[in-house]
Amino acid sequence: MPPLTVASWSMSVGLALAVGSAVAPMEEVAEAPAPVTEDAGLLDFLVQDVCVDSAQRPVSGDPATCPRHRNLRLGEKLPYIVTDFDRKAGISLGSMSSIPVRATDASTMVLVTKSLQGRYAPDFSFTFLNSRDAFDLIDIRHSGYASIVRTFDGGCFDQLFSRNGNARGMANRAGGWILFPLARDRWSKNGSLPVTTWRTQLSPAGPQCASNRGAGVTSWTAPATYTFETGKKLTAIRSDHFAAADLSQAENSFERFYFTREYGMTRWEAWWTVAHCRKMLGAGSVRCGQTPANAVRSRCSLLTTPAGAVSGIERWGGQPWVRMDCRDSTRYVALKRPQLPLSPHIARGHGLIDIDYAGTIKPR
Repeated sequence: MPPLTVASWSMSVGLALAVGSAVAPMEEVAEAPAPVTEDAGLLDFLVQDVCVDSAQRPVSGDPATCPRHRNLRLGEKLPYIVTDFDRKAGISLGSMSSIPVRATDASTMVLVTKSLQGRYAPDFSFTFLNSRDAFDLIDIRHSGYASIVRTFDGGCFDQLFSRNGNARGMANRAGGWILFPLARDRWSKNGSLPVTTWRTQLSPAGPQCASNRGAGVTSWTAPATYTFETGKKLTAIRSDHFAAADLSQAENSFERFYFTREYGMTRWEAWWTVAHCRKMLGAGSVRCGQTPANAVRSRCSLLTTPAGAVSGIERWGGQPWVRMDCRDSTRYVALKRPQLPLSPHIARGHGLIDIDYAGTIKPR
């Protein structure tokens, strides 16, 4: 499979398929895992929180620090946004929001909107432009896994994921791009899963965006504490997706996601093998260096775990990998006017409507 195109929060043009950690046990599963009722504990990592008063009403404040907070409810407006922050340039480049939405079959899904507006002040007003912004739509009902079933990015625009190539039915799409299991006794442990993922191109695009499929593996880690870009220590589930299951393959890449209780999808990273980086950027590129000093020139500083592991340079399949891009949305910005980061045309184009917009903004 071709490697990832490094772009702002974009899914892989070549299907970034997941690969498990070297220490994670592999499990065999049926092609169509049975639906599992979503676990409230898992939803806490997928949907971002809002601070509340003693009556459970939303109030201003950072869920990472306020005394009382809970998951955002369907149709509730956010009194804040969280953004990344480019330390070198002194600017925020993007903002992520993880909200519950009502699907057209009346189930609950999680929508991650990714704003690239570029001005994140208290008077920020959410808008969604196809030419600028992105989203991921996560299913939590139709398979045994939280999984991305639709994505939109600046590389290939509107795309679907499925596990068998039948992209029009949600039961077929769910489990295509797996993040982690829904059942608590499985997502609360390290694990990995071999999968075959199909990507169906909806938007007209060039040959690099042709529909395709590939075999890979999904890897997830049990909730652990990480120190994020703002210095906040948050508990997160991590999910990794490699472009090829053979980690010794020189032409390889992966995407990494962190999900926290406070902010939902909180951090995204793109990684290349050093060999591929040197092929694409030149053997002398400092971005392909095998030292943390070079690796962190990609908008985020080092992310450390309690065990002291360093993110920026890793070894998989006997070869070094370097982080090429990152978005760490943990910078809190209070809004003058609460708002719902949702647009009526998100996940509703190309003859396929996945979100009940009216049912989301005015729950029945």
